Amino acid sequence: MRILVVTILLVAVFIWSVHELPATLHTVNGNSMYPLLRSGQRVLVNRFAYRINPPAVDDVLVFRQPDSGTLMIKRVTAVMTGPSYDLRGDNSSESLDSRHFGVLREDAIIGRVEFLGRNR
Repeated sequence: MRILVVTILLVAVFIWSVHELPATLHTVNGNSMYPLLRSGQRVLVNRFAYRINPPAVDDVLVFRQPDSGTLMIKRVTAVMTGPSYDLRGDNSSESLDSRHFGVLREDAIIGRVEFLGRNR
């Protein structure tokens, strides 16, 4: 019985620690941030970046798209009251951004892109 309890606790701690990691890797899907990012490129996302200071203009964010919940990467172009953010892709002709889904609420932000990995 003791082994079962210890195993359950270890699994719970492992699951919690993976969920609370300060950084995660994400793969870019699409070319809306080209030439900065390309489809298939991996980026490191700092999930703790905005625990003290809010996003600023020109930060590149990973967030959940308001309508679908899909993970997306865009640049902050304006900070609104609320706080909410206007986001745009660097490649505007291929970008689904605030022009389509409106401003982004702060609670949809996953983190700030910190490291731009090499293209595959």
